[in-house]
Amino acid sequence: MSDPSAALTGQELFWLISLIAVFGLDLLQFSTRRDPLSIYQPPVFVLAFMSYYCVLGPIQRAINNDWNHVAHNFRGVIVNGWIGAVVFYLALRIGYGVFNSFLPMSRFAGQFEEIKASNFGRNLCWIGLALFTLANGLRVLAYLTPLGVVGSQFFYMGGFNLGPFNNYANTAINLLIPGTLLQFAAWLKSRTKMGPWLIWSYVAFAIFTSLGFRWRIITLFVPMIILYFISRNRRPSLVILSLAAAVLLAYSGFVEVTRSYGTGLTIDQDTSLSLGGMLDIGLNESSVFLVSSGLISNTPSFQPFVGLQPLISTVLLPIPAAIWADKNTFEYLSNALMMLFGSPVFSTGQAILNYAEYYLMFGWPSVIVAGLLSGWLLRCLWNWFSPRRGEVLAQVTYAATCGLLYVWISRGYLPQVTFTFAFGSLPLFWYYYRIATKAAEP
Repeated sequence: MSDPSAALTGQELFWLISLIAVFGLDLLQFSTRRDPLSIYQPPVFVLAFMSYYCVLGPIQRAINNDWNHVAHNFRGVIVNGWIGAVVFYLALRIGYGVFNSFLPMSRFAGQFEEIKASNFGRNLCWIGLALFTLANGLRVLAYLTPLGVVGSQFFYMGGFNLGPFNNYANTAINLLIPGTLLQFAAWLKSRTKMGPWLIWSYVAFAIFTSLGFRWRIITLFVPMIILYFISRNRRPSLVILSLAAAVLLAYSGFVEVTRSYGTGLTIDQDTSLSLGGMLDIGLNESSVFLVSSGLISNTPSFQPFVGLQPLISTVLLPIPAAIWADKNTFEYLSNALMMLFGSPVFSTGQAILNYAEYYLMFGWPSVIVAGLLSGWLLRCLWNWFSPRRGEVLAQVTYAATCGLLYVWISRGYLPQVTFTFAFGSLPLFWYYYRIATKAAEP
């Protein structure tokens, strides 16, 4: 194995070490505070998810001296990815600190009974599964066995053509995330009705695996780990976190080599399933870092800034294509990827980190503004949760939202991220304020 720094220049090492130092100091600051739940503040999740994409994956690339991705070598541009990560995270932390005095609405749900949480969670699961089944028919039964989807007799039994609302019905499967988390939180409190929670956990896990999108698995199980410790008002166990990270990483690698979107997993004789191999492949998401670095380097030299188009596309996305066929909300990003790869074959299906999308707008100024705004929003989230930390519904709402930060970090496509949050944590906030009442005056 070669020296990890052999393939890196002095400038690249400076920005990589700076990023590691910023993350390390911040993690130390949050972990040493007297409040045991301080370690669960939103910036910790941001730096954890960014570490996976911007530190662990690229270090693996440096060790292997492999900077290739889909017939494109990104060796000369990787420094841009580290600069972007440092600039964005520092701006986010400034925003998070400056807006510390913001106070959220003073309405509380109080002692939300565990049985109500469990019932509401099952209702969300049934609604999500029913809408998803309308669009996919009995194929859903095939999705319940990820290793045998194509061979199932139900695979070719599709659903109804819902026209402009087909995408809504397919996205509704994300409701299984908050629905399952509610049932899990209720079980943590009461230690009863474990069966329904386990069944819905399997249904969610099986369908998400069959569809091939790993982010759904992460945004389901990471919040479960958070809830386990938050409900006990405890700091996380390093052993449990390490084991959970290793399992998720190995699972990610396993899915990477066996998946086919929408058709489940296929294991053949040529598939290497060793644990070490799965962990190594699990770090292949560093390709997202490479593509992000390339887009930053390419803009505006080879492609113009896109201005406010990500915001405009976010507003237009909920409008069904059947109603407005020319809205083309993805065009600004697909054009940028096309200019980078020079081929629709290579550019299709590529993802970028969120700060790379912000850079596409107006360059570094938009990265800084987006970081400051993100910090303010995350401060709003923490200030909302902190006085409600003992409430079951607030715990689930907070954990689900923090889990979805993974999508926000790893998928630099603001319309999709907004849509995901709408089906992931918005129903929980809605229900919270539906039952909440104003706190009594002291």
